[in-house]
This record gives sequence, structure tokens and C-alpha cells, in this order.
Amino acid sequence: MENIYFFEENGIPTPKTSLKSDYDLIKPRFGRGSKGIYYKNVLPEDFDMNGYISQELVKGEEYTIDVLCDLGSNPIYIIPRKRIETESGVSTKSVTVYDEQIIEYTKFIVSKLKPIGIINIQCFKDKDKLNFIEINPRMAGGISLSFASSDNWFKAIECFFYNKEYVPKKVIYSNYMFRFYNDLIIHESNLLQE
Repeated sequence: MENIYFFEENGIPTPKTSLKSDYDLIKPRFGRGSKGIYYKNVLPEDFDMNGYISQELVKGEEYTIDVLCDLGSNPIYIIPRKRIETESGVSTKSVTVYDEQIIEYTKFIVSKLKPIGIINIQCFKDKDKLNFIEINPRMAGGISLSFASSDNWFKAIECFFYNKEYVPKKVIYSNYMFRFYNDLIIHESNLLQE
């Protein structure tokens, strides 16, 4: 079971969090994107907090940090991405950023969690003040930018599992990603042709 107090117990800056509706932001304990997020003042009267947490609202620029660790939980890549624009909680515009403060905190988090493979961590930064809000044991929606700014991480993972040497590539910072959605229109008559 997850520990909602992990950040607090390890001295990692984070907004105040509760299993009750104590704070203004209500979000699922397990979720993806911005699905199921509510503000306390617009909750339905019969809303059940089971499966949700409440969190203090924080301000600042939002970052996702993509992390790749080897089988010994050593971080191979730590790539912060500033989320410039999002749609339904997924980055549509972002940029890789070298931010020593974020990278050092991420190294500390990794040293405590000891993950293997790919995780992503999310935080907000307001000037020098950080607030970490999530750790996700999966690839983030915008990880393609981190791959393009370093390497195909699956090649690295293959090396880890087959005990082959993997030499990390230099991370390219100030790389931008612009995601767009393209509509495809097909008339029914085209679908019916053999």
C-alpha cells in the first residue's frame, strides 16, 4: 500500500495532505492526468472521500521529472521537464530544463525509494520553493521528450537485464516538445470498399 506521508517523513517539501477533505484540492489516490480532480467547494453533497486525498493548493511552474534507474536503483537519467501547457493533465508543450535543485531532490527521493526502471515525479516550483506532489511508477505521457533528449530508455533496460554495459548519453536541455492532435475524416463509402 502507498504511503501518503512519504514526502513529509523524509523532509521533502510537499503541500499538506490528508485522507479527509481538509484541503481545497481533492484528487484520487490512484489516478492519471487530471481525471477525478475536484475543488472542495464544488464537491457533490454525497461525495465519498474513500479512494481520495485532499491537498493544499500550491502555485508555481509545474515539472515532471522522468527517471530511469538500473537494477541497483542507481539513477541513470534524471530529466526535469517544465510543463508549459497541458490538456486533460497530459503535456502538450514542454521543455527539458537543467535544474540542480530539482535534480538533487530527485536523487534523494530515488535513494529512499530504491525504484527499478522508469518512474516519474511531479512537482511545482515557485522561485526557489519546491513542492513535490506525486511519484508515479510508470512512464509519463510526455516521456517522448526525455527519450528525444537522451536515448531510447528501453535499450538501456535491455542492457540492465542482460548484464551488458550501458553508457548513458549526454542529456540535451532546452529541447521543446509540441504535441498536437490531428483529425482524420473518412466517409462511410470509403470504409465499405473492398
